[in-house]
Amino acid sequence: MNTKVHPKRIKSLVDLLYTEYPIIRSHPDYRIYYFFTDYPEESEYIFVVTIQYLIYSDFAQNLNQTLNLYKDMFGLKECSLISEHDFEIILKKEIEELYDKIRGSSFNALIYEIW
Repeated sequence: MNTKVHPKRIKSLVDLLYTEYPIIRSHPDYRIYYFFTDYPEESEYIFVVTIQYLIYSDFAQNLNQTLNLYKDMFGLKECSLISEHDFEIILKKEIEELYDKIRGSSFNALIYEIW
């Protein structure tokens, strides 16, 4: 993970996640996304995205519980496991609407995959 790109506490969160769940580091069906916005206040989010049929597995449920604990530990607005469908259809649409709303203003919003 590039510490020049990722905030240090996000790097710490991902390192903890990889320690507890090493399989998601290279598993093709799990991707981790970081989202930051300062509109209307500074908020950070971590989303672990997986394919629909894995979302209800015991592994995924345990992972989601861990992510919910990390949310409070690292001061994130949201930290959770979501399905690829929800990410692509719902979340990306909301982010695009936010981009349209804050475009040309002094506010920022960015999302990117971390690994």
